[in-house]
Amino acid sequence: MLRDKESIDEIQSVIDALPNLENDKWPFLPKDIFALSKPITKDGNPFQIAYRSAMIHFSMSVKQIEDELEEWLNKFENFFKRIPDVYEANVDIHCLYSGNYKNGSLNYNWKANRDKNGLVTWKYKGDPTKIEDISNPINFTHSFFTEELKKQVIENMQWLGDQIGKQISITDRLSTVKGNYDRHFTRTSKLEFIIEDFGVRTSGAIARIGGANNKFEFRTDCIRKIERVSNYLEIESVLDLNVSRLINFEIREPGDNNG
Repeated sequence: MLRDKESIDEIQSVIDALPNLENDKWPFLPKDIFALSKPITKDGNPFQIAYRSAMIHFSMSVKQIEDELEEWLNKFENFFKRIPDVYEANVDIHCLYSGNYKNGSLNYNWKANRDKNGLVTWKYKGDPTKIEDISNPINFTHSFFTEELKKQVIENMQWLGDQIGKQISITDRLSTVKGNYDRHFTRTSKLEFIIEDFGVRTSGAIARIGGANNKFEFRTDCIRKIERVSNYLEIESVLDLNVSRLINFEIREPGDNNG
């Protein structure tokens, strides 16, 4: 987060502490590849290109980084966590030979959560980091439709079927970076109506919630997480190797807007 010139200098000093390329060791993470977006003050430019936050961007093109990807990501994580007040980092990797992945793309994301005392915990989401898993995406830890998950899906579909006549609010998020629902990667839509019918088609396993002039559908066979607390239901689905969908349902009595 931007505060003053001193904070920007602190960020730059972390970048400058990285080795030059000629002094770095494989897998490379030299300071040569990084740049800090400037100018960051209105005096420097009336049209700021770093709104509220300082942005560090980087790129490099190397051969067979996937062979040492886990080690490289560890180096990258150790680097960015030294930056004062850092709160998010994202890595996109395009592997020409990882044909099992959509467009040959891999994504890794870290996001900080700070409590009221300033204590930071990091949430990490990402694709596999080992070459054998990159080459064999069926090994995704979330890819298996277990008997327990199947039971949860059936129970919650039955629960939705019992809500006919009640008001439903739906928030539907579709992310092009699997598991990351940051607004930069996500398309969000919202619906609210009285449920008139609900069913799951045998063909395609499509669940359908209907109301006056409204219809909402989602696949049940690609659900990877489903959780319900009271009248709130959350469903996360994996639609393909890069795309995921997060749906939140809230059930209320008709006319009750105090959810």
